[in-house]
Amino acid sequence: MDNDIKNFYDSTAHNYDKRHDNPTTRYMRGVEEKLIRKYARGIVLDIGCGTGEHISKMKNAVGIDISSVMIKEAKKKASNDLRVGKAEDLPLRDNSFDTVIMLNVLNFCDAEKAQKEIHRVLKPGGTALVSVASTWDGKDA
Repeated sequence: MDNDIKNFYDSTAHNYDKRHDNPTTRYMRGVEEKLIRKYARGIVLDIGCGTGEHISKMKNAVGIDISSVMIKEAKKKASNDLRVGKAEDLPLRDNSFDTVIMLNVLNFCDAEKAQKEIHRVLKPGGTALVSVASTWDGKDA
């Protein structure tokens, strides 16, 4: 599964932002930004940082993404520390982040392993903001 996801994001990174430029995504990113502003403190890890939409607005943050091409796109927006890595095997030290954000990524990885890694890299008393993408498209309403 990792290679399929990596290959998908490698092949779509160049137009990812354009593909997601719609009212629904803009609304959700606004909600996410409010949550980040409210709860993210200290040194932040953004797992699945993608093209850098959120991390570009943060200081003291590290971004991780499975796709090196997404990281390349993120570097166009963000001057943060950006690295290639998997949520299930974070190349980071134990107890090194005050906040971990992982938005719309958990459904693309081994959730149990990712949760263990989040716990491992969070400092005691740290905060994790985690969400999954909705698959509902409104057609059943």
